[in-house]
Amino acid sequence: MMNKLLQSLTVLGVSATLVTPSLTAQATGNSLPQIKGVEGDVVEKGADYDLLKGIKAFDKEDGDLTKDIKVTGKVDTSKLGKYKVQYKVTDSDGAYRTKWHYVYVVKEGSLNGSKDKAQDDKTTKNKKPEVASNKTTSKNDLDKNMPLITVPTKDLVYQGDNFDPMKGVKALDKKDGDITKKVTVKGEIDTSKTGLQYITYHVKDSDGYYYTYKRGVYVNDADLSPKPELSGVKDVTINKGNSFDIMKDVKAKDRSGKDLTSEIVTSGEINTNKPGEYRIGYAVSDKDGHIAAYGRTITVK
Repeated sequence: MMNKLLQSLTVLGVSATLVTPSLTAQATGNSLPQIKGVEGDVVEKGADYDLLKGIKAFDKEDGDLTKDIKVTGKVDTSKLGKYKVQYKVTDSDGAYRTKWHYVYVVKEGSLNGSKDKAQDDKTTKNKKPEVASNKTTSKNDLDKNMPLITVPTKDLVYQGDNFDPMKGVKALDKKDGDITKKVTVKGEIDTSKTGLQYITYHVKDSDGYYYTYKRGVYVNDADLSPKPELSGVKDVTINKGNSFDIMKDVKAKDRSGKDLTSEIVTSGEINTNKPGEYRIGYAVSDKDGHIAAYGRTITVK
């Protein structure tokens, strides 16, 4: 992982020699606005889709800028395919941030699962629910007695991620209670490959009633994965001879909000006694290996 962080810093045009942040000073400069919620998405054909749902923008100086977000591109949920959308927001000082959002429109029923027998992925019509028992019974009895499996509704992961098929999965039965431990999973999600993949869950209660659930999971491109957030990385100007702390106001957190500031690595050096422009790089990685890297210029005058 450290090699990947170093490579990310090198791409920024700074030295790949790690340094210990131990300098201090006062700096001025306008921070860049931030856009949140852009992680890529997958929706079923024909579904309603709001391009701005869950998307927010804010700026340290201007506050909430969500209403100022400009969207370029569109998503036609009547047609299967991959759609690219750009979000852009500009603050009152003219600084702007852009982010790209990919939306995949997939077949109806691909993501909501089904209570059906395992079938060819190409077959989506004339489905018969597989909710049955080892004895003859009425449909009404089945509805009253069969167990139920529930799975997470956000079925989008990223290439290279670790995928736990049982995370968030629950199986409940009116008579037996929680029978999650009895759930079996058929198939696997290979996150080394992008695209829509399927796994099937099966559970049986003590009376022989059973339930299956076919789940579609979309593996998105690795370069679209939600990266950790690095904040406070902005170009600044300081006076010759002043001290400067390259970590002042610099913070990092992952998409869940966990603080990653202590895990930031930096690259580049500053000589505050010599006027000039110095390039400093910052990089941080989350637990899934997603890397955020930014560079900034420190001007000594």
